[in-house]
Amino acid sequence: MSAPLPSLSQIRGWDTEHLTAAADRWTATAARWERTFSSVSDQMREPGGTPWFGEAAEAAQQRAYADRLKVVGVADRLHTSADAARSAVRELESAKQRVLSAVAQARAAGFTVREDLSVTPARGVGWHAGRSVAERFAAEIRERAATLAGLDRQAAGRIFAAVGGIGGVGFDEPRDGGPGDDGRGTRALDGKESPPAPAQPGDPIDPGDLFVDDPRFGHWENVPPLPPHTGPIPPLKPEYRPYPAGTPLKVGPTTAMYTPGKSWAADADAPAVQAQEEYRFRLAGTEATTTTRMAHEDGRWQQQRWVRNVYEYQRNTSKVFGGDIGRRQLDGTGGDIAGTPQILRIDTEWKPISLPEIAARSARNADITYYLPDGCGGTVTYVGGVPMSPSLPHSPPIMTRPR
Repeated sequence: MSAPLPSLSQIRGWDTEHLTAAADRWTATAARWERTFSSVSDQMREPGGTPWFGEAAEAAQQRAYADRLKVVGVADRLHTSADAARSAVRELESAKQRVLSAVAQARAAGFTVREDLSVTPARGVGWHAGRSVAERFAAEIRERAATLAGLDRQAAGRIFAAVGGIGGVGFDEPRDGGPGDDGRGTRALDGKESPPAPAQPGDPIDPGDLFVDDPRFGHWENVPPLPPHTGPIPPLKPEYRPYPAGTPLKVGPTTAMYTPGKSWAADADAPAVQAQEEYRFRLAGTEATTTTRMAHEDGRWQQQRWVRNVYEYQRNTSKVFGGDIGRRQLDGTGGDIAGTPQILRIDTEWKPISLPEIAARSARNADITYYLPDGCGGTVTYVGGVPMSPSLPHSPPIMTRPR
């Protein structure tokens, strides 16, 4: 299935500066992390310039070296993300120039290239000959435009996959039960840092879940400290929080009717009956999940849990009659039924749907834009199975310590 075709003005204004800026930031951040943790590891042998020996010294040096290795791995992910962004810039700029080159060739031959990439025959040329040449120019231009749009989606997917999961990387501290150890791996520093409250058992961030830690699809919230109690700490449980009926800004626009799997270009080639559908999505509420992390806030560690958006959908369907076969033969008499009214079914029931399911539907209908409400009056668009807007964040994820 071909990618959605951009207009001529969109192609001329195709911008890749945000990718270059993101790549530069990711590279600089990776270098800063590597430099900082390498310095800490090196100085741990002689903190303050004084050699340090003994069990505590060995434990600190081993820990600093282990943290350094972990940061090197995360920095490699940032370098990979930056490389993917820079590669995308080169591919997209090359594809853009190929489209514009084809447009220039058509215009140099006296043809007019319109905003929708259609080509009008040149004046003074025989109608049939001019139309034939114009169609060849249009086919070449549209093929190159489709390649540009497809490369853009592929680049977004590669970058999205490369940066996914970085926010879940943290530092596990040993529990040695020594002085200052709270039994959970956090030491007070000269009495100035408060130890974290007892954390409820949860689940670590799954690096394969690209929707966690993405502010377009949820947010982190602090887990309230447990009241005094005896016995084992109870684990976190999912909490669904529906929005009240009539909550504004929670419904996105429809896709408008489209035919899944459409494989014809001209109306005359359409089948007798077309089964069409359109989707509309809404935010039904949120769900506080059992995915947790530890974040450092105001001099203390705070347990947080991921609260994901919960979506629902409506799917309207219709049957449209058309095509030469439909007009001549569908009624069995050879009569013309082109005027047969459209059969429309309006779906008034909202049904639950997950983000992976939305992505899968979008991937199967790559020519269609799906709209997810962001709860603030805007939308997150899905094209070809990839969330396209708002654009990817330009700042790297924040490394936090897990529970």
